[in-house]
Amino acid sequence: MASLLRFAINSAELQKAIKVRHDSAESSRRLHFIAARKIQAWFRGIATRNHLRKLHENATVLQRHWRGYRARMFVNRYLVERVHQMWQDYYNSMATRIQAVWRGYWTRKTQINVLQLRQWRKDVYAKNNETLENMKKFRQRELDHAENATEQEAMHWILFILFKLHHLLGTKCRSGVITKIDKTRFTYIEEMLKCLEYDRYVSKAKSVCGGCRIDRKRSLILRGTYFEKCEKEIREFEKSLRAGSVSMFRNQPFDANNKSITKNERLGRQKYKQAGRCLHQNLIHMQPNKLYEAINKMNCQLDQLRLNCPVHNLIF
Repeated sequence: MASLLRFAINSAELQKAIKVRHDSAESSRRLHFIAARKIQAWFRGIATRNHLRKLHENATVLQRHWRGYRARMFVNRYLVERVHQMWQDYYNSMATRIQAVWRGYWTRKTQINVLQLRQWRKDVYAKNNETLENMKKFRQRELDHAENATEQEAMHWILFILFKLHHLLGTKCRSGVITKIDKTRFTYIEEMLKCLEYDRYVSKAKSVCGGCRIDRKRSLILRGTYFEKCEKEIREFEKSLRAGSVSMFRNQPFDANNKSITKNERLGRQKYKQAGRCLHQNLIHMQPNKLYEAINKMNCQLDQLRLNCPVHNLIF
């Protein structure tokens, strides 16, 4: 009462106090509303989550029971079907076995003679073996024929090479051919003199390595023989002669700046090539006996020619 006495005396102060309290109540009303709303939201969230959890648990229980029921029904039906299928497969296999036994017995008794069948198979095997033997013999004959043809061609080629060498030595031989002048390289004549000595040419059977056969697609006539290296050297030197980059004799060194060939030398070379080509064509169609007769009749001093190859250590 003492605290309210001052308001009864002064009305203005009372109105001011009422206004202050009203303003403070209005300012805290929104805060109270927000706090109440948060409490309600929290409670409703808890209630909703509990309800949803119960719904999920109940749905899981229902689904588990339903799926278990379906699985049990399917397993029972599957077992019954599999048992029936096993029985059917067993009956089919037994029926197939009985049919096979009966058909075999009926065929042997009425359709096929076993003794004749065995004799026929034996004849077929014998015929196959005979055919294989004939094929092997034919292949061996073909290899021998190819080897003989290669030997014949090699002999013609060697004779042609020897004739060319004799022609070069017999018509253009000069003194001091094998004299070492510059000691830098050997000419064609000196290189060939390493493996050529003069004696009579005697034919000798060519030994062929068992591991290497002369293939059909050969680029060299003497490929696969002991003279392959010699033929390569001869071919390389012939290419060099055609290009005009190698001198024939040691006393006529080659000048790199003067590669032109005179008209007389060119004509002589053409005549020499024509003569060698004609001789080679004539030798291809000659038999070995006729070749030896032609060698004896030729005036090319082949009686003093002997082939000694230091690379292979062979003398022919």
